[in-house]
Amino acid sequence: MEFSLNVQKREALGRKVKALRKAGLFPMVIYGHKIDALPIQTSQKEFTKIMKDAGETSVISVKVEGNETPMDVVIHDIAFDHSHNPIHADLYKVQRDKEIVTEIPLEFIGESKAVKEAKCILVKNIESVEVKCLPRHLPHTLTVNLDELENAGDTIRVSAIKTPEKVHITNDSNDVVAVAEEPKMQEEEKPVVAEVKEDEKDVTKVPATENNEEKQKK
Repeated sequence: MEFSLNVQKREALGRKVKALRKAGLFPMVIYGHKIDALPIQTSQKEFTKIMKDAGETSVISVKVEGNETPMDVVIHDIAFDHSHNPIHADLYKVQRDKEIVTEIPLEFIGESKAVKEAKCILVKNIESVEVKCLPRHLPHTLTVNLDELENAGDTIRVSAIKTPEKVHITNDSNDVVAVAEEPKMQEEEKPVVAEVKEDEKDVTKVPATENNEEKQKK
């Protein structure tokens, strides 16, 4: 699937970027192969859409206003504010005929029999893998089938992840992706019986008064 984004060169830099965002514009920078860092901008709406559709694993054809030739880029990094709204993005220029190395998120599908019936705990050790391929072959996600976890202790390793023909995972093939861990049995807590001295049996103890510091802690 082809993705495209129209952008403009950005004059607002540093603290002026804040005013840019208030105007509904989204700041970005393009860098990469044979290019100096280029500050650019697009509408917040357009970036939100391309972020959702292309993600950080698809090639985007960026057309800079005033330039005839579009550039192929991938979203390399996105900065978010405290409310998890995107506020800035780095775009990395790629060459269509040169392999790149990047992280691809894992999509977990299916249902583990060990988790459902044996009450095992599903532990996901990794959420993404590193792949090497030409930009046009980048997959959006890679699938991990949890149906393979049938019994306690079963594992899924990187070697079990299926990839498109021209995509190579660079992680160690023996790395564990997910495992069905047997639940740990909790020992019953035994009631603690306080030892009472012979001369204290007929004495009623008054709880100590809490000081102000202890009350504040509560």
